[in-house]
Amino acid sequence: MGDPYLRIVNVGSYSSFQQGRIANASHLSLGYKLKDKSTPNSLVPGKVFEQAVAKAGVSNHNKVVVYGTTSSKIATRAWWVFKRYGMDVAVLDGGIKQWKKHGFAVEYDRQPRQVEAGVFVRKNVDSVVVTMAEVEAAVADNTSHIIDTRTPNEYTGVLKKNARGGHIPGAINIPHTSFLHLASGTFLLDANLVEVARNAGLPDPVNAKTVITYCQSGVRATLVALALEKIGYDVAVYDGSMVEWQNEDSTPLVSDADT
Repeated sequence: MGDPYLRIVNVGSYSSFQQGRIANASHLSLGYKLKDKSTPNSLVPGKVFEQAVAKAGVSNHNKVVVYGTTSSKIATRAWWVFKRYGMDVAVLDGGIKQWKKHGFAVEYDRQPRQVEAGVFVRKNVDSVVVTMAEVEAAVADNTSHIIDTRTPNEYTGVLKKNARGGHIPGAINIPHTSFLHLASGTFLLDANLVEVARNAGLPDPVNAKTVITYCQSGVRATLVALALEKIGYDVAVYDGSMVEWQNEDSTPLVSDADT
C-alpha cells in the first residue's frame, strides 16, 4: 500500500463507493458494464475510457488494482476493458467484502478525497475482443472453442431474454459461477480452474484453439476470460454477446425449444 506507483480503483457504483471504500482508492465513473451510453451494448469508446481513467488518477506507468463492491464479474469487466485499451491490471479477488473480512483499512467518509488526474493514453489491443462477424466465421470454420458463460436455462433457451433463445452452435456451457467459491465470490485455485475447464471439454491450453467467451451482455464472459487466461488459455470476449446475437434474425442458434 506504500507504493507511490500503486493505484486502487473502485469500479462499482459511486453510491457504494461513498458508503465504504479501500483507503486511498479512486473511482472509475463509467458504470459497471463500461458500455457506450449512446449505442446499446457496445464497448465504451476509447477516448471516453481514456479520460475517465485519467480522472481516476491513473497514468500508463501506474500499477493498478481494480475491485468491485458487489460481485467479482464487475471487477473482471473492468480488467478486460483495461486490457482492451492496452493496460494490464490486477483484480482484487473477492472485492471489498474480502478486504473487510481480513480487517484491512476502509474509509467511510461520504465525500471522497480529490485525486490528482493522471495521464493515460490508450493502445487498442484487438486480439482480446471479437465481433459478431468474427464469431460467425469461427462457427463456420471451427477455428475456436466457444464458451457460453450463462446459466444452463439461458443456454438451452428455456430462459429467453432476447428476441430469440438458445446458444451459438458448438458452444460449450460453463456458467461463470463454476469458477468461483460461491460463498465468498473468490476464484477457485488454479488446479480447480483446470479441473472445471477439462470437465467441460476444453483441451490442454497447449493443444487448444483460441477461446471465445460470451454471455448476455459481455460481463460474465470477462470473468471466465480471466479464469481461463490464468491457466494458460488464449481468450477473446464477444462483447456484443447475446444482446446482439439473439436480436439478429439471421444468426444461427441452437435451442431446446426447437426440439
